Amino acid sequence: MEVILFLMIVLVVILFLNYLNQKDFISPTFLMIISFLMASTLIVLNQNNWMIKINVQLFYCVLTAVVSWIFGSALIRLKNRNFQTKSNRKFDNRTKTLQKYKYPYHILNVLSLFLTLIFIIILLKNVDISGGLTSILRNIYEQKATSSSGYFLLHQIEKALIAIAYISVFQLLNEYYFKKKSLKNYFILLVPILCAVLCMTVSTDRNVFVRFGVYCLCLWILFFKNKSKYSRKKTNFKILKFTILAVIMMGLLFYGMGKIKQYSSDLERMIGIYGGSGLYNFNLYLENFHGDFTYGKSTFSAFLNVLASFNIIGKENIVEGPGFITFLSNNGYVYSSNIYSALQPFYRDFGILGIALFCFLIGMMLEFIYQRTEKNKFGYAWIFYAAFIYPTIYMALAEQFFARLHLGIIYELFWLWFFYMMVYKRHRIFKTKIYISYPSKKSYQNIN
Repeated sequence: MEVILFLMIVLVVILFLNYLNQKDFISPTFLMIISFLMASTLIVLNQNNWMIKINVQLFYCVLTAVVSWIFGSALIRLKNRNFQTKSNRKFDNRTKTLQKYKYPYHILNVLSLFLTLIFIIILLKNVDISGGLTSILRNIYEQKATSSSGYFLLHQIEKALIAIAYISVFQLLNEYYFKKKSLKNYFILLVPILCAVLCMTVSTDRNVFVRFGVYCLCLWILFFKNKSKYSRKKTNFKILKFTILAVIMMGLLFYGMGKIKQYSSDLERMIGIYGGSGLYNFNLYLENFHGDFTYGKSTFSAFLNVLASFNIIGKENIVEGPGFITFLSNNGYVYSSNIYSALQPFYRDFGILGIALFCFLIGMMLEFIYQRTEKNKFGYAWIFYAAFIYPTIYMALAEQFFARLHLGIIYELFWLWFFYMMVYKRHRIFKTKIYISYPSKKSYQNIN
């Protein structure tokens, strides 16, 4: 127990130093440290339930991951140390002439409603709907868990709906902070968002819901901190208060989505297992690891599975995951979890050097994307960053960066880019008429 407590102290110190340096709640580095700190806290809170036994190697692995990530991130910031000053000057010049496009409210609403109807019809086609709502959702969950094919159209509809919802959230915040439209406009923009939430609920995929929540919160922070009239300190304090409230609400909704799937866990158990067992399972994995390195096959397993499905490589290149860890604690608590920290595949491939290498690369890549949000404010860079920042939140829970290297990420990227282009840059494709307006000096609206 002393090991995990010492780890928490070290993480708090690093988090404090990072905040003093960047003063930013949504930088990749800050979110990554928060992920490990919260998971460590949940492990401590479940000391008796999980019969906690910490391997000292866990401390070195997490510390290596954090330090390597910081070095990768700092390398990008060092390269762009004059980046923000130059980009702000360019941005101020761009605001002198603003191209304003007529947002297709009704087209997107009708499309969302139509896709939602088709989505529900397809999803319920082979499901027993004779029971109640929770029974139906449980049947959907079990069918999806046991079926590996036949859902291509369903996946495309779901990703298209979520992409429209992402664009709608962006437009809603855009109108709230810049145009101050009537309340009617906000309700109209809520239609695609509610359609997407309905489909997330019906499809019983809570991870998609978490990613959507992270997107909304991150995008709001980007808008708020760039439009705030308060000091940096007061702005961050307001962001912190709202974030805490939003996280609590997301946790309750996450719990509710589990209950409608007929999960028997209470709130404490569900949050503990989902948020803390990934890091603790990695700790248990370290106890039994015998040095059988897989040399990249674990980290890039999703990509290798895609290649194997097209018969480009043989099945022998596919490695199985570590599987479930299940045991009964002395107090009668049943521990059962099959999620592992993102560090597990890195360590399985190359040991602690794998953790250093991959965390360094991820830190570099996500920091590079984050720097784009400073260069291209109020544009696609914000949408992209908010939509794909979730691997940092998941670092202590599960690997979500390299694990997303499959066809699904291509579909997500395509639909998000497609609807953004159709809404904000369709003049490039259809040569549609645009409306030119000249904002005041205090206006920062810009659509890239």
